[in-house]
Amino acid sequence: MIASDLTILIPTWDRPEKVNLRLQELDAIWQGAARVIVQVNPGRFTSSDIDASLYRGEIQVRQNNHNVGMVANIVYGIADIQTEWLWILGDDDKVTADAGSHIAAGIRLADEKQAMGVLFNQWHTAMATSPLVCQGLETLLQSTGFSDILFITGFLWRRSFFEANLVTFVDFAYSRASQALILLATQAEGSARLIILKQPLIDYEYVVRWSRLDYLQRITAIFTHPSLQPRAIRGQISDLLWPQCRWAFLSAAHEQVKSGEITLAEWLGAAAGFSSHLLVSQPLPKALQRIAFIAEIPFQIYTPAYLFHLVSSKGRAMILRPFRR
Repeated sequence: MIASDLTILIPTWDRPEKVNLRLQELDAIWQGAARVIVQVNPGRFTSSDIDASLYRGEIQVRQNNHNVGMVANIVYGIADIQTEWLWILGDDDKVTADAGSHIAAGIRLADEKQAMGVLFNQWHTAMATSPLVCQGLETLLQSTGFSDILFITGFLWRRSFFEANLVTFVDFAYSRASQALILLATQAEGSARLIILKQPLIDYEYVVRWSRLDYLQRITAIFTHPSLQPRAIRGQISDLLWPQCRWAFLSAAHEQVKSGEITLAEWLGAAAGFSSHLLVSQPLPKALQRIAFIAEIPFQIYTPAYLFHLVSSKGRAMILRPFRR
């Protein structure tokens, strides 16, 4: 098993019990052969709550002075890594028992093909060929889904590749998808060769802990990257995004709006922003079809009469506001 040239970075915040489980899993798989770094954003818990003795190999548990956010936490975590390969492992991602052999095979293939990284499809497993060598956007789009590209635990980085694209990772942090943007941009440019495998590394448990509204408000920021601005590329990547965004709109409405976590006005604002993106990135018939799908979602939750009352009452309030001062 290839492990001596691998660093596993676990960025974490307030989930020490999850980190301790990951350390046990990593110890069982690598038996101390890989280097492990746990980079801690302090909160209710600190680095003292993480049990480094659960991993028998080289391990560092480091804590930031304060909570610097996910992206900066990862940047701090790789500060002194010297190994050729880097795996960024989510603290709540349960590692499969065969992840070590999959990663070893991925490293061997990447070295053989001079690839800069390995994408392990977590969900998109209906590939015609696996392994697949990818150096172009068309191949990437045909061989994976946006959820797989977005899932940072599902990608194994050649350290030099990650460091070369660190500016993109940091500058596009607002999008919440800068790690995915690195893959999309370098494939659009044809500047990096990747290996795609259909073997997942994680026993994934379906639990949605992140805000779909936040995601929908931010995701189109990736299109300001120069490599993604040509209209043809925008259209291709918008097609890649659509299945997940369609789910996010439905989930945000049926779960977040109905529970009161977000307001309907906030949901409609995200819908308007994404609809504007569709109009400038896709052929008009396709854009209108997708906008119509989004526009229909509120009617799955509220009656037309209630929506009309809501809109009209808001309108009256806006009209009368100046006269009430």
